[in-house]
Amino acid sequence: MSDRETEQKFSELLNVMAQLRSDSGCPWDREQTHLSLKPCLIEETYELLEALDDLAAVVSRLPFKVNLRTAQNIAYRLLQTHFPEMKQRAEKADQAASRWVERFISLCGRISVRVGGNDE
Repeated sequence: MSDRETEQKFSELLNVMAQLRSDSGCPWDREQTHLSLKPCLIEETYELLEALDDLAAVVSRLPFKVNLRTAQNIAYRLLQTHFPEMKQRAEKADQAASRWVERFISLCGRISVRVGGNDE
C-alpha cells in the first residue's frame, strides 16, 4: 500500500469515527472518553499479547519444522536410491552395509519416515 493510499484509508477511518460521535451517530460512541475506554483497551491489549505469544510460538518452531522437512526429504531420497542396495548387501553379511541400514532405520524412526513394511 502506498503512502497516498494509507493516508486515504486513515482519513476514511477518521470520517467514520466522526460520524459515530456526531449527534446523529451512536449514543454509546458519543459517551466514550479515554477513561471509559481504558478497561476495553486493557482487555484488548491482553488479547493482543496472547495472540503475539501464539504467533511467537509458531514462528519459533518454523526453523525446526523446515529442518525436519529437509531431513525427511533427504531420507526419502536415500530410501529410494541407496537403501535397496544397502539392504541387499546387508542381507549378504556385509557388516558395513548392516551398520548403515541399522543407523538409517533408526534415523528414519526419529524423523518419522517409515522404512519398509511392518517387519522393519
